[in-house]
Amino acid sequence: MTRCQWAERSPALLYYHDTCWGIPVFDEKKLFQVLSLEVFQAGLSWETVLKFEPALTKIMLLDDYPKLAQVSQSTVKNWLRDDRIIRNAAKVQAVINNAKQLQNSQQNLFEITWKPTNRTVIDHFIDEPILSSDYYDFVIPYVQALKKIGFKRMGPVTVYSYLQAVGVVNDHFIYCDYKYN
Repeated sequence: MTRCQWAERSPALLYYHDTCWGIPVFDEKKLFQVLSLEVFQAGLSWETVLKFEPALTKIMLLDDYPKLAQVSQSTVKNWLRDDRIIRNAAKVQAVINNAKQLQNSQQNLFEITWKPTNRTVIDHFIDEPILSSDYYDFVIPYVQALKKIGFKRMGPVTVYSYLQAVGVVNDHFIYCDYKYN
């Protein structure tokens, strides 16, 4: 099988590429989980995030944002001492904030994520990595929508990576056998 070149750097990336990345996600809790992992990824390699993902999801309840929105500060302090997760206080607080904002919002993450494309995957048919300037105009309305409901750490790179991960944009290389469209 031929895959996107970036996926062949490690077994973890290969597994992620083949089983998760770019497959359309419509479940609200799963969308929140993926967006949260993208927040944690900023400044780190995706391999690092994948290493911590099971513990982040289990310990921080990333797959259950209503519960995450209710955590106490003492729980957060304990998390920040737990070496099984990424212990960046700003990122942890941002993800908790995002859970609270989503919990209290009249909007939902599914609509913010999928409504702009009418629930249709955008195929980019790329043959080389996309540069940040190539997607800026596309991603800015998403960034603005997330910030409008109070989400933190929602820059264009984080949000575009999220859109790739949940399948809104199909950025598998044209030679990749895993195009999911």
